[in-house]
Amino acid sequence: MAFQLGEPTPFLGGGDTMVRAMLNGLVATLATILLVTASPVSAQALTDTTPIKEFTLQNVQSVLRGLGAKTSVLENNGQPFVRAEMESGLIAIYQPTACTDGSDCAGLNIMAAWDRPKGWSDAKLLKALSDFENEYSFIKAGVLNDGSIYVQRYVICDFGTFAGNIRVEATTFSSIAAAFSKIVNP
Repeated sequence: MAFQLGEPTPFLGGGDTMVRAMLNGLVATLATILLVTASPVSAQALTDTTPIKEFTLQNVQSVLRGLGAKTSVLENNGQPFVRAEMESGLIAIYQPTACTDGSDCAGLNIMAAWDRPKGWSDAKLLKALSDFENEYSFIKAGVLNDGSIYVQRYVICDFGTFAGNIRVEATTFSSIAAAFSKIVNP
């Protein structure tokens, strides 16, 4: 599957080493992603003060839809995630992680990826990624084995959070991903 430079590609991720392995596996099998569900989340909308004791596909999807995102739940190698296309055109994945018994997920991995900029040397790319990470210390930027590049944010809710915090994380990530896109696609 070919993507345009600067166009986010819907990758799946987890922690450091696991993220790279899962992302690279997804790149190889992206065409075989299974649609798990595209059904609407419950009719009851989440407000910013709705308590969230765990990250679920449903509550993440509800918050993203409240931001105007087109969402779907997809699966890769048995790992479900929310694919969100924001109104800005950014495509990102939101994967609940650190789950107990397949539920009660205390972590949320947020990620977007792009094709490697054409003509950039390894040194230029690695400097740009390093500079970006230094400016945004709460974001990880990197290169996958296939050469594509990504930004990632990991969020936790060990003792609960609110739907508004998920909304803030999503809007902040979208803004930072836009800044990243401008750097790698000047």
